[in-house]
Amino acid sequence: MGLSQEAFAKKIGLTRNAINNYELGITQPSRKTLLKLVKIIDKDYLCDHQ
Repeated sequence: MGLSQEAFAKKIGLTRNAINNYELGITQPSRKTLLKLVKIIDKDYLCDHQ
C-alpha cells in the first residue's frame, strides 16, 4: 500500500509494534481491529496477497 508500519498503524489507531506482530504472526488482530483493517486495506489486495 506504500505506507510504513507506523503510518498504517496511526490510520487505524494502533502501534507500529502491533502491526509488526500481526505481520510476523506473533499475535492476531481482534475482530474489532480486523474490521478497521478491512476498511483501510483494499479488499482485492487482501484476496490476491496470501
